Amino acid sequence: MKKTILVIFLFFSTACDVNLGYNLLSQQLRTEINMFGLLTVDMRLMNRENKTFQDFTVYCKTYGASGTMIQKLETKVYQKLPAYDDIDVKNIKMGFVNSQTTRVDCHFSA
Repeated sequence: MKKTILVIFLFFSTACDVNLGYNLLSQQLRTEINMFGLLTVDMRLMNRENKTFQDFTVYCKTYGASGTMIQKLETKVYQKLPAYDDIDVKNIKMGFVNSQTTRVDCHFSA
């Protein structure tokens, strides 16, 4: 019985988000939707840890005028974020968005 509980605990604990416990911050600097509907963002990634991180996933949610979430987008950024440093990542192409998008919220995960 004890072995079964241990296996289940290990399975669920490894499925957690990697940012838990890390002091990683992001700031959305610029958001642009071009005339074709392509969403491009500029972000500042801030590392307040004594550890270098690399290969981030950027997540964006788009919302309509009513506040309803329309879609979720994600892409990879293949850069390093040194310990106690900030980097600006420009022109992150997230993909095409719905023409009714009025708000975009983005964050990242390492």
